[in-house]
Amino acid sequence: MIGVYLPLYNVALLNIVLAQMRLYRFLQWVIAINPSSGAIDRFEARFANAITEIHNLGGTAIGYIYTKYGARPIGEVLAQIDLYLKHYPNIDGIMLDELGANVLMFNYYSTIVNYARARGMIFVRGNPGGLAPTSFYSIFDNLAIEEDAGYQATYPTAPDKSKSSITIHSAAYNETEIRKMYTFADLCYVTSDSGGNPYDQIDATLFAQFCALVASLVVEPPPPPPPPDCEPGYHKDAAGNCVPDDPPPPPPPPPPPTEIVLPFEWIVKGLVAAVTFAVMTSVCVQPARKKEKLVA
Repeated sequence: MIGVYLPLYNVALLNIVLAQMRLYRFLQWVIAINPSSGAIDRFEARFANAITEIHNLGGTAIGYIYTKYGARPIGEVLAQIDLYLKHYPNIDGIMLDELGANVLMFNYYSTIVNYARARGMIFVRGNPGGLAPTSFYSIFDNLAIEEDAGYQATYPTAPDKSKSSITIHSAAYNETEIRKMYTFADLCYVTSDSGGNPYDQIDATLFAQFCALVASLVVEPPPPPPPPDCEPGYHKDAAGNCVPDDPPPPPPPPPPPTEIVLPFEWIVKGLVAAVTFAVMTSVCVQPARKKEKLVA
């Protein structure tokens, strides 16, 4: 689903993001918050409020954890997941930064992802900064295929575009370049911010232009046809209510039988024939008389 992945590393800028989320709620929104580069050691109301606001507009809120390309002890990473859930139990997932994009790291990351899911997290993103091995797409919900300063001539072709994202910083708004990014990934972000932390400032004008363009890329399906006014066998009355159809009128009665009237001479001939037949029959069927034997 096309949308925006946004690393919100300055939660004070949340209102700029929420304004665009309200306009384009049909986009997928994944917002990463980053308290002290993932060093969660206490509850902060501003982050809790940000998560709630993001949820209220249908977005997904995830936390940040670095992994040193697989060199960070796995116990430390799992402990960071626990701290996120301890202080922000409604957070949706995590973003694993500095992802070691090597097939030898698969077990390391699958252990982390499976642990996060077992703890109830529903979205895990990985950021190797380039194309990850194909097997990683079976465990992550989203993988960064590019994070760079300025637009690139081309981008890696991932095995699953719907699970891919691109983040470009230090760049001005460029419609052609942004459209190209979305041919490679469903979640993208462009910012003019730069420096050591290129995600701590948001140019509200550029961001509004970016979001409007992303929204224009969404091809919404045609609306379903309106339901019929009434179910079969019903119709609307004068008040607009569905009422049963009137029963069909009964079929007309069959026509009366036609009376046959014979001419008089036919009747007379018929009577004569009947009488003649009766007389002849009585003559022909007279029983034979027995002759008595003479006795001498």
